[in-house]
Amino acid sequence: MTVVTVEELQRAWRAVQAGDFRHHGAPGPRRPARGTATTEWVPEHPVLPVLGCHGGAGTTTLAVALATASDVPARVVEASSLLATGLAGCATAEFGRSGPGWLRGTRDGVLLEHSSDVLATPADAPVPGAAEDAVSLTVLDAGWEAGALFLSDGWLPRAVFAGPGLVLVTTATVPGMRRLEGVLHLLGEDLEPLVAVTGRRRRKWPREVTHAMGDRTRRIDDAEAVVDVPHDAALATSGLDGSPLPAGVLAAATQILRLSEPGLSAQHTPKGQEV
Repeated sequence: MTVVTVEELQRAWRAVQAGDFRHHGAPGPRRPARGTATTEWVPEHPVLPVLGCHGGAGTTTLAVALATASDVPARVVEASSLLATGLAGCATAEFGRSGPGWLRGTRDGVLLEHSSDVLATPADAPVPGAAEDAVSLTVLDAGWEAGALFLSDGWLPRAVFAGPGLVLVTTATVPGMRRLEGVLHLLGEDLEPLVAVTGRRRRKWPREVTHAMGDRTRRIDDAEAVVDVPHDAALATSGLDGSPLPAGVLAAATQILRLSEPGLSAQHTPKGQEV
């Protein structure tokens, strides 16, 4: 198996942004993104991308919490393959297809949209349809590994990496810290994302977890851009369903919204809860 370095991935991403990626080497057959004739997405309202550093970090749960905690009407767009969706069973009302390649539901006033197809690559993700008139914020759950996004083309990597706001999600474990540091190096110096760490509260981290933080992670931590997302045993066991989200998770989502770009959030309070 060929080993690809971080520098090579970064060069590949810069080539994608410059429009040169497809012209290098002999192009093989490429399947178009399903359900759409374009690879551009130009939403009319702010988008907050959420990217997991590894599987099982709680990325979809945080995306739903961010939309729920927002003080504006919001939706969650999960761009993963149907087989990898974390939104199955989450909606309290299912609306079926909302456009080519998408299924729609709702819970707590939040629209939920995820792919209706099995996707092979991020480039296969269909372009999201237009939001309802009342929606003022889209929380984008990237749903793919960071390296796969960097090596892909289309609307999804541009939406995740091109905007000023990005939330990385990892776990309070040694492997979680290592994966976080790897993703931060992949992003380069231009992006300074917020980091959500799920699991134990920071004051209860084992020393091994703290020592596993890399230089980029420590820099973000020094800037007070690392937010704890507390572990909830029931949520960890059952996953996302129609039950209310734990108060601690909503409080963490509120903190992330307050740290996000001005105009994306102001005084965010989880619905029905004072923070």
